[in-house]
Amino acid sequence: MLMATKMYKGLCLLLLLTACGPAADPDHETEKSDLPENQVQLSEAQLEQFELQLDSAQLRKIGGSIEVNGIIDVPPQNRSLMHPPVAAYVQDLRVKVGQVVRKGQVLAVLEHPEILEIQRRYLDAKAQLSFLERDFARQEELARDQATAAKQLDKSRADLSSAQALTASLKAQVQRLGIAPAQLQATNLQSSLQLLAPYDGYITSVEAQLGQFVGADKPLIGLLNKEHLHVELELYERDLGAVKNGQKLQFQLTNVPGKVYTGDVFLIAQTLDPDKRTINVHGHIDQEDDPLLRPGLFVTAQLLLGGEAVLSLPEAALIRIGAGFVAFRYLAPGLFERVPMATAGSQKGYVALQQEVSAGSLWATTGAYRLEAAWQARFAEEGAEH
Repeated sequence: MLMATKMYKGLCLLLLLTACGPAADPDHETEKSDLPENQVQLSEAQLEQFELQLDSAQLRKIGGSIEVNGIIDVPPQNRSLMHPPVAAYVQDLRVKVGQVVRKGQVLAVLEHPEILEIQRRYLDAKAQLSFLERDFARQEELARDQATAAKQLDKSRADLSSAQALTASLKAQVQRLGIAPAQLQATNLQSSLQLLAPYDGYITSVEAQLGQFVGADKPLIGLLNKEHLHVELELYERDLGAVKNGQKLQFQLTNVPGKVYTGDVFLIAQTLDPDKRTINVHGHIDQEDDPLLRPGLFVTAQLLLGGEAVLSLPEAALIRIGAGFVAFRYLAPGLFERVPMATAGSQKGYVALQQEVSAGSLWATTGAYRLEAAWQARFAEEGAEH
């Protein structure tokens, strides 16, 4: 097994790199400017100063987790902003914020002359339609006996079609008022309408007062159903490859940090937030009936990784650069390659790697950040020379 974590010491002692010998011929040393852009060459003085250590990429069982943040939420269909079907005055408000309501329960009563007018127009249209249906039947019979002109039959057909469209439109408006068209008669017109709860839930907002005129484009009452509570988590792009549907998760509420909830990943979004470089992960909650869970609460969560053996490196080998990581692979005495790395969680000081690397390959660990500084300085020096 390859030895790990041996320290570079002195001018001649380099772990698996070189041995004591005559000094290198300066005429044969590789010029920094000749190096590929992703490499860095250290001098013997730098090797002694940096005190680098190496370790190999090995298969290890990583059963760690990915830390993410998010909120408790409900499906979109479990939230409602209820608008009046027509502009009207608020005659009665029967709920307040936080109240539990049942499906079909009256939330508010509205009144306006337009409510009566819609019913009247519907009954008129319905009566006219009945007359035109009978007239068209007579015109068809006369046409068969050639007792009427084709023009008269066409006009009767057009009038009937227009009346059918108008009646259907007004019928839909009556239904939108919550009135059953089949039960509507000239003697039982309703001067007000009731706003009913479409499902069981909690009142989240009441945006009006008694007597207030409310337009059809303004929300009057907010309603929330807490069924199917879930967590919406923000996963960084670099960790996407380590998460899949069915993966176990656990989380805590930021306001109740001592209690741990469990669940599993149900859905992973297909698009990234272009600014934050995150993707939404939808997770089911095993304890969704817990009264402490409420939509909008912030959570800190861990997406649990399996315990299978994966290629990994010590955490010291990974240097964070922005939203990602880099590591330095040993190539030759004093020569290292800078490699962008994709990670998939960590445990006990080791980080699982998403990308393919050679098992047994050597990487800088302790002191790796000094290699990053040397790599950055290389370009600063070359820029100054030019």
